[in-house]
Amino acid sequence: MTAPLYAYIVVFSGLSSQEMTDKLDRLGRTIPNWYRPPLRNTVFVVCALPAVDLTKFLRGKIKELDNLLVVDASTDRNGWLAKSAWDFLKTPKRAGEDD
Repeated sequence: MTAPLYAYIVVFSGLSSQEMTDKLDRLGRTIPNWYRPPLRNTVFVVCALPAVDLTKFLRGKIKELDNLLVVDASTDRNGWLAKSAWDFLKTPKRAGEDD
């Protein structure tokens, strides 16, 4: 049985968005998918870990992080983003999974 996946909004400082996603690419076993919206220092992450464990995991793996905020995206949310961003948050899945 596969663990349920959750979508998180991750806000960070200490490295650029490109540096962050480069690091996330190397963490595919724990973080099987991510999306980089056009928001500075923000990435959307799919993961089976609860937020507290994801925060600990990221802090342990990415030493350059100065500040980190992990927010469950299934809560009440609204804003102005591309449809692909909303789809990513609404339906968490591993990279390469079919719709």
